[in-house]
Amino acid sequence: MRRTLIAAAAVLPLTLGTAALAQNAAPPPPAAGPGPAEDAALPPPPRHAGPAWGVWHHRPGEAGRRAMPFDPRTFALFHPPANRQLTPADVQEIAQALLLWNGNHSWKVTDVQPAGDNRVGFTYAAPDGTAIAKFTVNTENGRIERVG
Repeated sequence: MRRTLIAAAAVLPLTLGTAALAQNAAPPPPAAGPGPAEDAALPPPPRHAGPAWGVWHHRPGEAGRRAMPFDPRTFALFHPPANRQLTPADVQEIAQALLLWNGNHSWKVTDVQPAGDNRVGFTYAAPDGTAIAKFTVNTENGRIERVG
């Protein structure tokens, strides 16, 4: 017991002295970066929308989170442009790819046409032609929105 008290008495001043030094330390100088003129020329940082951003950063098999079908770093070399300039043909390919990605080989993509205001609409239909759901895609950012 006596040795423990002596060791604690010796360590306490060292701990307090280190904490005081750390508290009085000057903050690091700001990093040299581009000036205001160069900031305007830089592209905006990529946006990561929605809860999927947090889902990517976990170990496979963690409870409460679904696993990504691929490692997000696999496609890190692609940077999304500010305006994707999607055409109706591009939207049809994306809609068909979503069906295939989800394993649906029977539904079809129909009624692909401009819907105004930088949007292209399309419909998922059953093999007999019955409409299942209608969507629009923003041609600038590629966001898909269900409309019917």
